[in-house]
Amino acid sequence: MAVEWPLTRPLSGPPRDIPLIYSIRGMWVQADRSDDAQVSSLRWTGLRLAVVAIACWAVVVVAIITTEPAEGVPIGAGFFYIVAVPLSVAASLVLLSSLRTTAAGAGWPSRRKAKATLSVAAALAVGTVVILPVLFVGGATDSIPANILDVLLFSGLGAFVISTLLFGLMRP
Repeated sequence: MAVEWPLTRPLSGPPRDIPLIYSIRGMWVQADRSDDAQVSSLRWTGLRLAVVAIACWAVVVVAIITTEPAEGVPIGAGFFYIVAVPLSVAASLVLLSSLRTTAAGAGWPSRRKAKATLSVAAALAVGTVVILPVLFVGGATDSIPANILDVLLFSGLGAFVISTLLFGLMRP
């Protein structure tokens, strides 16, 4: 949208045919929507990263479930694990940074429920950003017992998937 400076309109109020406007010293000016587009593209980037990360996690989870504990985890699943952790953290950070100007979507009955949903999504994303790197480093050094590693893995993965779904439901 091009910015017209100044619009030749009466100062009594904003023009009704321009969707997004603001006033500077009594002159009504059409606002640039690049900030909204940036948040929207930021949200979509985070969701795309999350989809790739979830696909990597699916390979890891299937490998963990289908192999015997005595056999260990296949090398290919380990590679996907090494890729999935940073992708998950990056997607969570990008989605968290897209919270700046999020509005309630059309499907939400109230702004209170939308804010509560965003709060839960943000808390789960922060949990993902904390749990998965701890899991990544703790698992590599064998400083955390295996049963605790499994709980952390599935907790971090569950937090990541649920926060991604909640972010996907909200309209930027």
